[in-house]
Parts: sequence; C-alpha cells; structure tokens
Amino acid sequence: MQEDRSRVGFCFGQGPTLADAYLVPQVESARRFGVDLARGPAILEVDGNCGRTEPFRLAAPSNQLDAS
Repeated sequence: MQEDRSRVGFCFGQGPTLADAYLVPQVESARRFGVDLARGPAILEVDGNCGRTEPFRLAAPSNQLDAS
C-alpha cells in the first residue's frame, strides 16, 4: 500500500472500498491485543481516514451497545 502512488488515504484510491472494510476491524483487533502498529504508517493512515467517515464511525465497536 505504501508504494501505491494512486492510493490517496484509503486502501485503493480516494474513497473507502471493501478492502478498507476488511482492514479496519483487523486494526481494531491488533490494538485490542497490544500489537505495535507503528511499523505500518499506511495502515494507520487508512484506519484514521476511515474513522473520519460516518459509516465507519457508526460501525465502530465503541458505538455498539452490545460490544465489549
């Protein structure tokens, strides 16, 4: 992802795709288990950009009443 010059803030292109929808939960799990994500700046960038979109914000585990 880091070397893809056509990627602008998301996994592919300028907006979220299915790839982003699969990546974000993996990042959430990695954080929960204490994985150091500093070695993946592109992944953190995508996660942050997704987190600023309404659909991803609404779907975040912290916004789910039944999530622990």
